Amino acid sequence: MAGEYDVTGVDRSENALSFVKTKKILSSSDKIDVTDKSFDMVFSSELLEHLEDMVFYKTIEEMKRISRRYILLTVPNGEIIEKDFIECPNCGQIFNRSYHLRSLSVSKIKEYFSGYRLVRSFEYGSGKRGYSPFLLKIKHRLVPSSSWIPNYWTRNQSRETMCPRCETRFTYGYRVHVLGFLCDFLNIFFSPHKPYWLFILLEK
Repeated sequence: MAGEYDVTGVDRSENALSFVKTKKILSSSDKIDVTDKSFDMVFSSELLEHLEDMVFYKTIEEMKRISRRYILLTVPNGEIIEKDFIECPNCGQIFNRSYHLRSLSVSKIKEYFSGYRLVRSFEYGSGKRGYSPFLLKIKHRLVPSSSWIPNYWTRNQSRETMCPRCETRFTYGYRVHVLGFLCDFLNIFFSPHKPYWLFILLEK
C-alpha cells in the first residue's frame, strides 16, 4: 500500500474497529477520506450484498478511486436472496434474514467494475442449494411465512433477528406446511448445491 499505510481497516462502526490491530479509518464505505489511488489493493469481504442502491454504487466508485491496481472481493455466490425471506410479525416487512439486498455473480461484478480486468475467480465454501423462482413464488404467495424457513436450513439458536424497518426483535420459528414442504421437496430436483462463496480478483 502507498504512503504511510501498510494495512488499513475501514468500518463505520467504532465497536468493529476496536478489534482491528492495524491502522484504521472510521468511515462509511461510500465516502472514505483518503486521496485517489491511496492503496495498491482494496479488499472487501461480505459487504456489497448488504448495501442499498445509492450506497452500493457510490461504494464501487470509491473502491475504484482509492485503488491503484487491485480490487479483491468476496461475496455470496449467485445467491437466491428470496430463498431466505422472513416476515416481521409487527409491521409485515419481508426481508432477507441475513439482510442481503442483492445477488452477485462474476458477470455482474465485471459489469459493475468496468475498466478492470478479471484476474481470477473461484467458488469456495460449503454448498448451499438454490431455489426455483417458480416454486418460490408459489411458496411465498400460498404458504404462511412461519413455514418459509425449515429447521434444517438454520440452527434454532440462530433464529433471533430484528426487522430493518420497525426494529422489532423477534424469533422466526417454523411450522410444517404441506404445500411448503412439497415446494422444498420438488426444489431438490431443480436446484443443485453449489459453493456458497465467490472470490474475485480484479486488476486495473
